[in-house]
Amino acid sequence: MNSNKDVATLVPLKSIEGHCFQAYSHYPESKKVEFCNINLKKGEYNILFSIPWAMPKFTIEPSGKVGYGARLENDKGNYEIVFLKVWFKDRKYEKIGDLCLGEYSRDSKDIPLSLFDDSVLYGLNQRYCLFFFPHNDLTYGIPFFDKAILIDALECRIYNITSEIDFRDQLLRLDHIRSFMLENDFYFYLKTGRIHESEKWDMWKKCDPNAPYFDHLESIFLYQVEDFVKQIKNNTKNLRGILIEQVDYNFAIKELDVINDRIVYILDDISNNKSEVKYYDIAQKTHLIDKSTKAIENYDLRKTNEEQIYKYVYNLQKKDGEAFYLKTNYNLYSFFLKKL
Repeated sequence: MNSNKDVATLVPLKSIEGHCFQAYSHYPESKKVEFCNINLKKGEYNILFSIPWAMPKFTIEPSGKVGYGARLENDKGNYEIVFLKVWFKDRKYEKIGDLCLGEYSRDSKDIPLSLFDDSVLYGLNQRYCLFFFPHNDLTYGIPFFDKAILIDALECRIYNITSEIDFRDQLLRLDHIRSFMLENDFYFYLKTGRIHESEKWDMWKKCDPNAPYFDHLESIFLYQVEDFVKQIKNNTKNLRGILIEQVDYNFAIKELDVINDRIVYILDDISNNKSEVKYYDIAQKTHLIDKSTKAIENYDLRKTNEEQIYKYVYNLQKKDGEAFYLKTNYNLYSFFLKKL
């Protein structure tokens, strides 16, 4: 039995289409990762297999067949990050690489741990993942991240990313990445600018146009995974990708999503106090804009299209079994399940 604070979050391996699905559970305190069958109708779960080590960082790739994990190890003061690949169907896992943190360990034994907490791991497909590591001494005017690496799980090799994304922007200014599949191919969008739209609105009121806040620039880039990897391995100076949107402090990007074959987001025009929904059609490479009065209202409806989940979760509020959170693309549910 886990502590009251160590409540696992369930992340479905694929979109939930009924009351039964598979998910991995990640415990915030113990960092335990388990793979489970979930039956919301019966309020039950059973564990298929577990990773035998604490795994603070864990993610899956778009097909739902493979997961990637990262953990910090300390051997007599020598820190390294160990990366793991997990095959869900075969219920097996293996080490695919390690990153030595000796350069971060000289000044303080606490630095690697705190930096690792702020690092991020993204699964691109069944072979590749990305890992971003923050600056040791973050100061104003430099990107949040200090290092970006590509991990090739087939080669069990790590590639330091020295390429840049150009267009006045930097890869290390990453906000987040989302990978997805389109016609059996893997893509990902990359958003820069670690800033919330509310901060943009506040900045616009106070900002000197000639000296805006360092992180005011926001960009959305689109990459095809195999092409991106090829460029990284060839040490391409400036990565070739599609710049979908780039805005300064006068605009804000929010509610970024992938729906069918489109990348969709809301663009706030701060100076004119207006908002619009923009669609980028990946196949056609064209933009569509919805400026109608109900554009945002209609776009928000996607968050409520989970009636089948809510119907079952509503009946699982009795404190009978183990507490869980369920994380979907749009909502976070809490309920109780009995272990089989």
